[in-house]
Amino acid sequence: MKKYFLNIHSQYQKYYPLLFFLSGFFFDMFTLRRIDQSFDLIQQGLFLILLCAILCLEIVKIYGGPLKNQLWLHFDEYHVPLFHFVLGALLSAYTIFYFKSSSGILSSFFVILILALLVLNELPAFTRYGLRLRSALTSLALISYFNYLIPTLIKSIGWLAFSLAMLISVGVVFLSSLFFKKHQIETKKILKPYYLPVNLTLGLFFIFYLLAIIPPVPISIKNIGIYHSIEIKDGQYIAGYTRSPWFFWQKGDQDFLALSGDTLNLFASIFSPTEFSDTIKTNWFLYQNRSWVLQDSIPMTIKGGRDLGFRGIARKSHYQPGEWKIEILTSDDREIGSIKFEVIGLPDHFNNRKFHYDYF
Repeated sequence: MKKYFLNIHSQYQKYYPLLFFLSGFFFDMFTLRRIDQSFDLIQQGLFLILLCAILCLEIVKIYGGPLKNQLWLHFDEYHVPLFHFVLGALLSAYTIFYFKSSSGILSSFFVILILALLVLNELPAFTRYGLRLRSALTSLALISYFNYLIPTLIKSIGWLAFSLAMLISVGVVFLSSLFFKKHQIETKKILKPYYLPVNLTLGLFFIFYLLAIIPPVPISIKNIGIYHSIEIKDGQYIAGYTRSPWFFWQKGDQDFLALSGDTLNLFASIFSPTEFSDTIKTNWFLYQNRSWVLQDSIPMTIKGGRDLGFRGIARKSHYQPGEWKIEILTSDDREIGSIKFEVIGLPDHFNNRKFHYDYF
């Protein structure tokens, strides 16, 4: 029986990384609820520590001589599958969070990039880059975790939170260098397999942040729409629109039939962690001369904690017919969400609008 299982193990061992990654991904798909859940944050932190420990011990084994620790000797054969399981659980969680926070082409590109890295890591053609790729992905897992943990802890998003996340990540890399020196591993020996991919990943993450490619985790938009009217009654937001029920894919009145005196009402529900408080801005653009021209910037204060997101309103009474776009941005100019709509001017004698209502 033992021989039978050993044969199966040797035959399917190459599929372990993919199997463990998929198990980690589906585990997160069905268990993750909110990005600020204490249990999930602690679990991800422990997984991250385990991930870094496995990588560091593997480097010591390869470049510093054999390890005699009994625990390591027991798990030596399975450390790569274990690494992939932990990595799959972490990066799949980050992918889900980034996907929820992504809006627009740039942030969607970042989500696709993470998925591409995970797939490449499973391809046999990339096995010769195994340690380098594992170092890069560990670095990505490291900065991604602190990139939303720090804003969750300090209840704000922006340059301060990102700088602290980057500083802590660099600090972890520095601690690993002390660990390697303790085991008498020269820096030049692990320059290509460890330091270059780790620092390159952190550097690219920093550049992506400057270019507003990184989605604004832990903030995500739950709902957005443009309406003719919005009233608050008994804690409920009642938003009026005139579109036909056949245009069910529209959010409010994206074909805004405007009479003189009508007001453009933007409704947005934005999720953020408990006790989170920050100011965002809504930029209103009009399409003129083949480009989007900024017409107005209206601030909006959001507060966190509500599962369905903080409900906010921005109104604009001075406008003109044409194609419009509203972008909702964080204080560091990363896009949370956007909506396009067209304002169609109606003659004053027109009085054939039937209102329907959304309730939030």
